[in-house]
Amino acid sequence: MLLIGITLIILGVLSLFDFAALKFVTYPLLWWGLILALDEVNFKKWSGSPIRSHGSKFFIAIIVPISVMYWLFFEFINFAFPQWYYINVIQQPLMATLLTFLSFATVIPAVVECVWLVAGKIPSFKISGGWAYVSIVAGILFAVPPFFFENFWLNQLVWISPFLMLAPFLENEKLNLKSLISVGLAGLLTGFLWELLNSGATTKWQYGILSGQPHLFEMPLPGYFGFIPFAFSAIAVYLFSIKFLKTGIVPALTLYAAAILLSYIFAIKLI
Repeated sequence: MLLIGITLIILGVLSLFDFAALKFVTYPLLWWGLILALDEVNFKKWSGSPIRSHGSKFFIAIIVPISVMYWLFFEFINFAFPQWYYINVIQQPLMATLLTFLSFATVIPAVVECVWLVAGKIPSFKISGGWAYVSIVAGILFAVPPFFFENFWLNQLVWISPFLMLAPFLENEKLNLKSLISVGLAGLLTGFLWELLNSGATTKWQYGILSGQPHLFEMPLPGYFGFIPFAFSAIAVYLFSIKFLKTGIVPALTLYAAAILLSYIFAIKLI
């Protein structure tokens, strides 16, 4: 797996030098290569890793299509309240759909691998008791403002929305400061890598927000704080999926079909 990861990274680097056949797929090549390489590092460092622990759920049944749909949740919200946009998008619908799927499929695996790298496992954060109902309602409400309001800071609540909706259903684990810090640091690390790998790509995103702020790559510096709640949400989706979603052929095909259809809708709207 390490060899495959390194090969993909090399192809991704080559694509930066304007190889016509590769220049539109820099991002997924680099990220899939990095995910496979990180998984090998995690396994050697911690004697366990996300893919080694849940390999079939990662690629065959759950995590890949769920990751696509998870990020598309934010992409469709971005249509209502635009914060980023894409340039040099492939104009062929089928190729754009494939690139969308392959790119967005890396989102949850990237966060999970980085959290595992920092913490040695994936910590769970359960919200229980009466707070569980408050959490679910708050999570739903936090996803609503971008459709009705133009307030930038209010609309950033959307990044924690999936976590609040799903945390009441997660496994109960003793909450500690180390776990909180680990996920926060992993979110910042993932965000840095996202922006780094995006910066040299041909097909890439740029931001239309906080234009007066200093930037690191394409992202305004204050925007990096958004990767912290985003990491908590990604981990919640991952843990919820591992716990509740089944790995049979029919559920897997259903998830993949839904993810591909939504990727197509997004690609067509983007083109």
